Amino acid sequence: MDSAGTSHGFLRDANGTLTKFDVPGAATTSPEDINTSGQIVGIIKNSSGIFSGFIRSPSGTFTTFRFPAGTTTGWLSMNDVGQIAGSYAGTNYVYHGFLRDTNGTLTSFDMPGTHTYVNDINLGGYLVGRYSSRTGL
Repeated sequence: MDSAGTSHGFLRDANGTLTKFDVPGAATTSPEDINTSGQIVGIIKNSSGIFSGFIRSPSGTFTTFRFPAGTTTGWLSMNDVGQIAGSYAGTNYVYHGFLRDTNGTLTSFDMPGTHTYVNDINLGGYLVGRYSSRTGL
């Protein structure tokens, strides 16, 4: 985070080389996970305060995504095949889990009647997380 409070990303490789990066056009860049291929997943915020996800390829190119019905996307994890798991806030800030497949397909899911938060995804595509009632956290 810089002196103005803006988050930026970095990659430290196995040799100790540090590479700074920011997603083009984003107000903030917050990396959250990296897989063994060097793909990085994280969250950006735009100038309007909307949060979206991003993927940084090993070559440094970026792909951004946002769950279509979501007001905010976050809590991202990525496995070694490139599947991404996370959570997004829908209408009335009800949180849902999602899976982003390697072809970009987004699938939403919920523990019925709850806020659903995804923490991690493994190589087999299993997701783990937590949930809480919608009346209280």
